Amino acid sequence: DAAVEGLRELYGFEVRVLEPVDHPDSAWYEPRDRWRAERLNDFLRDRVPEGCDRIAGMTVQDISTTKGDLEDWGILGLADLPGSASVFSTFRCRRRVHDVPAVERFRRVAVHEVGHTLGLPHCPTYGCFLEDAGGKAETIDRETFLCDVCRERLGWTE
Repeated sequence: DAAVEGLRELYGFEVRVLEPVDHPDSAWYEPRDRWRAERLNDFLRDRVPEGCDRIAGMTVQDISTTKGDLEDWGILGLADLPGSASVFSTFRCRRRVHDVPAVERFRRVAVHEVGHTLGLPHCPTYGCFLEDAGGKAETIDRETFLCDVCRERLGWTE
């Protein structure tokens, strides 16, 4: 519910919640007992419902991707930039929670990843929803707004 509300509030999207589906076997990464996010996005990309522009997968399972020399880096989420698919997980949102509840952290991850599907790259502005987490879940805790540069990239000029 938090992710859905975050996407509705910030982007003004009409959000449909689909029936849950099992993770595809092709996305399982047995050496680390977790799911490969890019393979989950491959799975989702072909399942964008009629009348929709994007699809976001939400999971409680641990997800990962390749980052530089690290073949299997645990992440909060991954999205096409730009594109139609994103996936985000509550698994790492629960770690080292201090001032921001895990559910709020998850809402912010959803807003961040869907922002990538809209063409927004990582942003250097401290506190912007698109700020790069830099490998730390706590970074997402300070993300509370969409900066002027990102708003302009979306055509949201005032």
